[in-house]
Amino acid sequence: MKRSKKVDLTIVTLLAASFTAACNDGFDYNNIKHCVDENGVVVPDAQCNGVGGGGNGTHVPFRWYYGGGRVFTPGTRVTGGSYVPSSGHTYSTPSTVTRGGFGSTGRSSFASAGE
Repeated sequence: MKRSKKVDLTIVTLLAASFTAACNDGFDYNNIKHCVDENGVVVPDAQCNGVGGGGNGTHVPFRWYYGGGRVFTPGTRVTGGSYVPSSGHTYSTPSTVTRGGFGSTGRSSFASAGE
């Protein structure tokens, strides 16, 4: 009996969604800060090292963007957060966030039902 690729893709999609849901350990992604350029595009954190809150009137091409509800990858534009940190919040960069899941290797394994 020949199996449909469409069914296989559906199964893979469902498995990926369940693994993603299982990895949600309650981390508050609004407590993440990203280094962004003047257009709001994420750049390496090293570009913002030493950049505080500004206020001295000089133009700084890189600054921190706080919140947004998720981890943004370099090269993407940030949304949903603010250039001003919320009082009483402690922010981490994506590279310093420790989350649960599959461990440091990022690998998973599961048994296949066979062909």
